Amino acid sequence: MTLPIVAIWFVQLWSQKVLAKYSRKMLDEQTEYIKRYGAKGMAWVKVVDGELTGPTAKFLKEQEAELLSALSANDGDLVLFVADKFQVVCDSLGYLRKHFAHDMGLVDESQFAYLWVVDWPLFEYDEGFGRWIASTSSIHTSKR
Repeated sequence: MTLPIVAIWFVQLWSQKVLAKYSRKMLDEQTEYIKRYGAKGMAWVKVVDGELTGPTAKFLKEQEAELLSALSANDGDLVLFVADKFQVVCDSLGYLRKHFAHDMGLVDESQFAYLWVVDWPLFEYDEGFGRWIASTSSIHTSKR
């Protein structure tokens, strides 16, 4: 089956307490929240007793074993799907990753973790303006 999707990313939360903590209502609230990033919605499944459960699970029965293997998914894992343009997917799942990490206490606020980015893109396409714009400030330059 081939789908006309520009970008699809998977995020797997790796905590056993996910099942107890995140109800369908809470996930639906996050689905509504990521619409501000341009996402049309979010699909999700939980892994329970080695099988996928949730509203999207019935559509993944044929690919279930392959998906569980590819994601190394275990009981208690939550798998989130957002399918859209690359930037929409990145922004939406980036927010969700940070939200769940903070909510689950995985972020150590007392520690600074510095990062040096190389090969940063000089331009990115902006759907709102319908043109390419600089993705960083003028003091940054592209790799020569």
